[in-house]
Amino acid sequence: MYNKFLVCICSIALSVIFFSCKNENTPVIDKKLEVYFKLTAPANNSSAKLNDSLKVSFVISKQNVKLDSSQVFFDNNYISSLKNGVTSYSFLPSAGKLGVHKVSLKTFYEDGKNETLESNIKILSDVIPKPEKFTVVKTYPHSKADFTEGFEFYKGYIYESTGLEGKSLIKKYDLASGKTLKEIPLDKQYFGEGITIFDNKIYQLTWKNKKGFVYNLDDFKFIQNFTYNTEGWGMTNNGKELIMSDGTNKIYYMNPYSFAITSNIEVYDNMGAITNINELEYYKGNIYANVWRTFLILKIDAATGKVLGRMDLEELMKQAGNLQEIDVLNGITINPATGNLLVTGKLWNKIFEIKISE
Repeated sequence: MYNKFLVCICSIALSVIFFSCKNENTPVIDKKLEVYFKLTAPANNSSAKLNDSLKVSFVISKQNVKLDSSQVFFDNNYISSLKNGVTSYSFLPSAGKLGVHKVSLKTFYEDGKNETLESNIKILSDVIPKPEKFTVVKTYPHSKADFTEGFEFYKGYIYESTGLEGKSLIKKYDLASGKTLKEIPLDKQYFGEGITIFDNKIYQLTWKNKKGFVYNLDDFKFIQNFTYNTEGWGMTNNGKELIMSDGTNKIYYMNPYSFAITSNIEVYDNMGAITNINELEYYKGNIYANVWRTFLILKIDAATGKVLGRMDLEELMKQAGNLQEIDVLNGITINPATGNLLVTGKLWNKIFEIKISE
């Protein structure tokens, strides 16, 4: 009797183990999740040029399924409906924005079921950047001690923000002589970054603290601070909004009173995203930006993020001091009287006024 009892118990145990293992290793098909169709275009993570027509197409992957209709969406915005067995559609996205977008196709079947599949597509610039040439018009002195982060020419004077914890400051100096007229240090916990002058105030970013400061332009008296959700890199303005970079390929537009981010653009050329966007200068609908750890200044369409031109300033760095002692290009501002650029870098001993060739 005892042996029969043991056999029974063992049989039950083995059955439990067997079915448990089977349940773990055998996929369970949930018919509610069963996919009736396959999205054949656009391929996920593919790319297209701005103003290219996008094609959406699909095939029914399950037999004996009758299609009723389909709907095409771009970034969740309805584009069109497909009926009468049509399985492809081409359209021109109206968003006009570079970067990653979502194409969705929702299908409806006669059995009452509907499904949605999605693909991400990267929209690249439709412009090949123009190689920009320049000539040096003049040079001016620049302090070899200044780790330049923000750089602004305003009413005949240079306003500069420098970096490094414990050494960060804002100062005003004469362009021709380099003589400092006014300066204010930051608390040693902050690494100073980009600045811009707007509405008789200086706006300044810090690198990793996600905090900016506002000062009175005339006496550098502190007015207020503000916050943002990214790192702070470069800064400029378009006369209405503050414009800032965070070291990615994004450029943000910020309300100068509420400090809310109102919009952003992504910087792309015809090949892909350009990251490490740093110091900024807005001028006549374009943003001039240097790319960190390169010799490049990009000319960017401020409305779309398209890279329109690129300029290589490597030859200037060779004239800016001992290459073992200086750091990267990181100062761009416009002389509005001439349209020439004033450029410098971290620990450079010169400011170069350059004229971009037509």
